[in-house]
Amino acid sequence: MQTVIEKIIRDKVELLMIEKPENAPILFRVMRRIRAGNYRPKTLVDAIFQRNDPINIYETWCFAQIWAALAQGRVGTAWIRVSDSPFSNADIDHNNTILAHLPAPYRAEFSPKQSGDDGFVEWSEPITLQGAVPRHSPADDRQPPLPDTFRAEPRSIPLEVGYTSAEKTYEHLFIKNGALARFPYESNHIVILYNRRFEEEFAQHFETDMMNREEKRGRGNLWTT
Repeated sequence: MQTVIEKIIRDKVELLMIEKPENAPILFRVMRRIRAGNYRPKTLVDAIFQRNDPINIYETWCFAQIWAALAQGRVGTAWIRVSDSPFSNADIDHNNTILAHLPAPYRAEFSPKQSGDDGFVEWSEPITLQGAVPRHSPADDRQPPLPDTFRAEPRSIPLEVGYTSAEKTYEHLFIKNGALARFPYESNHIVILYNRRFEEEFAQHFETDMMNREEKRGRGNLWTT
């Protein structure tokens, strides 16, 4: 069943292609590259999404937003090496055995829910995350460079184990809480994805959304709530 956030994302992508048709070929080109396995490293791609069927155009848009944020240094990563790759959600004991031996200052618990996160990862002291991926294009000159590394204060963040969608990762990084810990299948790392500009971007998106709503009300749009 489609969630509210998924519907918002799908409406946004469809509107984007209607208002700016030139974006459609770009999205389809990115989708073909993803399906061909052209994005590397695979572990990072699996951290963004992992599924056993082909990615669709809506998830492609989410993936592209996350990949761009990683390249620009807005989203950073920290990699936690673990002793084994995860088993299925049904094997709670096995997965918790792996998580019980994380290096300091990390602690985690696997507790999958019918709908929701698979648990949490937390750290008890500041950690260092890797920031910008080096890029060389004219677009880089439009924004001031961000430091290559940055610190994140102690906190707890959601954990997603195994398969997940790019839409769900996008939701965590840009809508819900600005961070996510991913433990993909066939991986011996937990990858922390951390949006260092979450609060700033969330405030900007909220302000833009309110302005758009007011504009629609002014035009007498009966669909606006």
